[in-house]
Amino acid sequence: MKDFEQYIIDKYDNKEPLTEKEIRELIWNYDYERIEGENRRWNRWVDVIIKLKDRYFRVGFDEGLTEMQPSEYYNTDIVEVKPVATVKTVINWEEI
Repeated sequence: MKDFEQYIIDKYDNKEPLTEKEIRELIWNYDYERIEGENRRWNRWVDVIIKLKDRYFRVGFDEGLTEMQPSEYYNTDIVEVKPVATVKTVINWEEI
């Protein structure tokens, strides 16, 4: 495929669902940031932020936690997201 990124953006803009193969391709070749959920018995949900051209998208999958448990890429949506800066306050304690 000549321009996979533009192909995915066009599918998203036209509200066309992605195939399992397309989701797998995005997750493993365009991984920008991972947000891991809680571990369950055999797997955990992982949201992956990907960058395509100048846009960011979130797509998720069930990641297998053992070598015998495969990751599953079905039943997921792709959602456009944007980075939002947040300020975090850290309190340190000193003796008086």
